[in-house]
Amino acid sequence: MTPPTKIDTASLLTILGVIAAVWALITPNARLRLRFCLAWWDWAIVGFAFLLSNYLVFAPALKSLGLYFSFGPWKWGLDSSSAVYLISLAVAIYILVRLRNPKLSAGRTRIFLELVENLHLTKRYDDLAQLLAPQLEKLILIINRPVSNRFCDNIGKKLRITNSETAAEHAHEALFNIVSSPELTNHFALAHPSLCLKLIKIESIVRSDFTSNFISALLSSSNSRLYVELKNNLNVSRGHRLLIPKSNRILHFFFSNSKFASDIAIYRDIGEYLYWRLDEEENIISTLNKPLGSYYDVSRYKCPIYTGVTLFEIMVHEGIHQGLQDHLWLHYYKHFATKIIKNMYRQSDEYSGEWETPFHFLLCHLFSVATDWAEQCAWIDEKEIPQENKETDNFDLHYISKEATKLLGTMLQSVLPNHKLTLKSRKDILGMVVSCYIRLKRNKELKDVADSLLIFTTRGEDNSAKLHYRRELLEIFNTLDDYRFRSDAPEFRTAIEFAIQSKQN
Repeated sequence: MTPPTKIDTASLLTILGVIAAVWALITPNARLRLRFCLAWWDWAIVGFAFLLSNYLVFAPALKSLGLYFSFGPWKWGLDSSSAVYLISLAVAIYILVRLRNPKLSAGRTRIFLELVENLHLTKRYDDLAQLLAPQLEKLILIINRPVSNRFCDNIGKKLRITNSETAAEHAHEALFNIVSSPELTNHFALAHPSLCLKLIKIESIVRSDFTSNFISALLSSSNSRLYVELKNNLNVSRGHRLLIPKSNRILHFFFSNSKFASDIAIYRDIGEYLYWRLDEEENIISTLNKPLGSYYDVSRYKCPIYTGVTLFEIMVHEGIHQGLQDHLWLHYYKHFATKIIKNMYRQSDEYSGEWETPFHFLLCHLFSVATDWAEQCAWIDEKEIPQENKETDNFDLHYISKEATKLLGTMLQSVLPNHKLTLKSRKDILGMVVSCYIRLKRNKELKDVADSLLIFTTRGEDNSAKLHYRRELLEIFNTLDDYRFRSDAPEFRTAIEFAIQSKQN
């Protein structure tokens, strides 16, 4: 009797053992990711490879049963064992490729949701970012897919939800879990800011506080990309307008299109954050009341208050040059000034320098930026203005600059009567405003802005300035040391005196 051919199952047992060991060791998150990455056809390929391996291993038995089909003798020195190894290697490589480039589909949104929830709950935020980034566009397509397959049951008359709608719900819930978590947003803002910008673009799909949390996270960490971009973004374009190159992704994203900045109300997120810090953050209030030291040269570039003020500066300058008929709530500066004055210590009468503390510097900086806004309209290139802005009803090329003059008037009303500041500081601030008026007056094309500044600084909005302020304004104006203020702007004093008379009457 001929001895039977020996069947070597060692390779199959080794493969099965490895699979069992790996499956026992992988985490639930890894299993979810495996389920998400591999579609049914992937499992079909894996199953076919396994059957083919068994077919080759048990070839002798299949031959005896007449169930084996042969393509001829083995070539290149291969045999069934080496062929099984190559099949296993090819399948392993295929699975690795599929795990690296998974594709989201409507049928896998439930698994995607489970994976997002698990990664979120286990705080594996970097893995979650890696999962989300390539799937974001497809996720939005699934959420926005038109729903047209509703039908009414003939018996129960109940409205049933189709698979398409269920997929959209799962996708929506997954996205909501991501954008509604402040802790996750904080991590993304520092580690994956570019992904955050993509999420902000689609925030209208899932209403949340994501943009607000993102801005708060950036401003709260002096190591964030925002501080790096601002420190390296000091080049001026025209006038006092800063350049915003595309390499500064955050600044370019928010402010290169002022209409977009207005639509998402980015000014509110920045303004409310500064409100909170100036109202409740005792550490920063204490720091800003210390001697100036190196604040102007170094520390201001790491200060959230100065950074927030600078973001407004960039945003409003872009609005001016793009002819936006929206003041972009530059009037937040008035509230910043009020809170700074409230929190600052009384200025020392003996101090003779320009700024005694960071708070004093920030207050003067608010006035400096506001005067820049008022004068920036002289540098507008009308070719740069989008046509849709030009077609706005009652389009005014100087709209935002006039709003800046209104701001200067309201800030002066808070500063000049306040004796926390020395007379010298108040004279310096008023001198800054009067100098702005003189420069505006010299340019005939800016007469409307100069007149607006004169009205709002002497009488206030809707003639609301108090008599006490008007008298204080005249008294400080008369003590200005630079004779140029009185000789080049005699109408300023005339306007103040007229404002006092009209209020008394």
